[in-house]
Amino acid sequence: MAKKLKLPRCPYCHRKISFFGAAFLKTKGEYSCDTCKCISNVVINRSIYGIASITCVLSLLILVLYSYFGDHGNILGVLLVLFPFIIFYALVPFFVRLEPCADRSLEKKIKEKQQTVVPETAYNATVTEMNRTNPIELNVSDDFSKNFLKTKNMVEQQNKYETQTLENENNNTDTIV
Repeated sequence: MAKKLKLPRCPYCHRKISFFGAAFLKTKGEYSCDTCKCISNVVINRSIYGIASITCVLSLLILVLYSYFGDHGNILGVLLVLFPFIIFYALVPFFVRLEPCADRSLEKKIKEKQQTVVPETAYNATVTEMNRTNPIELNVSDDFSKNFLKTKNMVEQQNKYETQTLENENNNTDTIV
């Protein structure tokens, strides 16, 4: 059995994998970390096989004892037989380990893609913008209110024009009939 029950961690960035992530990870062969994008191998501790066999024997013992001494019509017997398996599956994620991948070339390619180099001209332009003594001031509320009023006046004029044309058309149709 493991010395300490710990959830697995990424061997590169040491980010801890969640309980449910480790539970589903046990069936996969490789793990790709979301943080560092490195690939690691999934290994299950060998002591889990001993624990699995103890679980089976314990469950078989409970089955035999309950069938001999217990009430056969009660569902409690099924729950008692399932109890060791539930505990076993709850402990399995703590026996999953992540080991660094043997192929270092893939790891290097991924790390090279992560490192983005900022050109000096872009860096210098950003620094000069930050060091400006006179910051640019924008009066957003004035610009917004002026544009709003212009738009409002234009809409009102358009509505007046449309109502006048509709009235003229109605007057013209009334006189023709």
